[in-house]
Amino acid sequence: MNDHDRDKIFYGWWIVAAVFVIVFFGHGIAFYSFSVFIKPLEAHFGWSRTTISIGVVLWALLYGLSGPVVGVCMDKLGVRVVIAFSALVVGSCYVLLGSLNGLVMLYILMFFSGIGSAGVTTVPSQTIISNWFEKYRGRAMGIMMAGVGLGGLTMPPVSNAIITEFGWRTSFRVGGLLLLFMIVPLAALVVRARPSDMGLQPDGIRNDTGEEALSVQEKRESVGLSVKRSLGTSSFWMLFIAYMLQIFGVSGLTVHFVACVDDAGVSSQAASIFWGLAIGFSVVGRVVFGLLADRWNPRNLMALTNMFHGVAAAILLVFFLRMGIHSAASLLPFPLIYGLSMGGTSVLLPVLASRCFGLRNFSKLLGLLMSGFALGVVGGPLTAGRIFDTTGNYRLAFLIFAIVFVASGLAVLFVQPDRYMAEFSISTPERKEVCVSD
Repeated sequence: MNDHDRDKIFYGWWIVAAVFVIVFFGHGIAFYSFSVFIKPLEAHFGWSRTTISIGVVLWALLYGLSGPVVGVCMDKLGVRVVIAFSALVVGSCYVLLGSLNGLVMLYILMFFSGIGSAGVTTVPSQTIISNWFEKYRGRAMGIMMAGVGLGGLTMPPVSNAIITEFGWRTSFRVGGLLLLFMIVPLAALVVRARPSDMGLQPDGIRNDTGEEALSVQEKRESVGLSVKRSLGTSSFWMLFIAYMLQIFGVSGLTVHFVACVDDAGVSSQAASIFWGLAIGFSVVGRVVFGLLADRWNPRNLMALTNMFHGVAAAILLVFFLRMGIHSAASLLPFPLIYGLSMGGTSVLLPVLASRCFGLRNFSKLLGLLMSGFALGVVGGPLTAGRIFDTTGNYRLAFLIFAIVFVASGLAVLFVQPDRYMAEFSISTPERKEVCVSD
């Protein structure tokens, strides 16, 4: 290997950059921005928030239930095909939402948007990064997932500004075009599923025994628990329950936060900025906890971040909703604590899953874990919408969210990340995988 090859930037970091952009627009538009459309749709069509939330639930159900299918399709068709086709689906749905004329059309488009969103967000992005990095998996995952936070910080205020200036129909169409023209080219031209596709190893490790190195890498990608064995472990189900509970609260807050703050007399633009701040702080959380995950047990870190979701919800409930303190000072602790913890949880879940089950069936198992999203999201937005329509406020909803977040953190403590590692770890001349003690 010549000096020029040694000095080249490891292609895995270009993968991180490309996937960063993909999740920036995928999450920022398809997941985080819909909350700013609730009040405009309510005003234009006269629909209740519960009625609108049903559309969100349809989206989320298909998003979660499509996770296992996305994992299988990635194995059969390749990750580039899955991401590009999914972007075409969700982008087209958003363009068509600009011509929305009734509830049936809303529900149909949210149905297909959920399917498409699953193929441009969590399962493909986290699988790609897990394949390309091992020693630096936590930090690479954190940097890539920072794209989710920056997308959430940027796109809701941008969508709201377009609504204010040009109307909600134009805002939907602009979001759809961004999904189409930013994601599809990157998926086709830059993304590669794994380093062995290019004769490389994870983390950019190089040596002079190319065939031996490639053989080791192929072994590394082929080891891990089977799907059946993984489903028979308590760790899988504790992760599933923890993720389901966390999504119950996160989805409810995501959909209703802007409307809740706006109801208290704060402008929708200011409310979207505070929500954007929460997502912005999540960028810091993703990077910091990504770095920590390379050093400390990700189980303990994830339990902590899940519980701090509950602390943030409780602060918002007590000071903003119950005590009626509607100043910026009463709102700022929420985006700070919630954002940092949300960023940490999103990075730690795939890192913890890879520690528990290996890479052999990672995309399929991550897809199965993502189905907990479908179950969790059935409750969150719909529960909050129903409570508001019944009581005229969100106090009970936020109390439920705080309790659920704490329960999610407790469930993570029962995960055993290294119990099965000896069954699929491999040794190499350069590195030997070891179990990190609790």
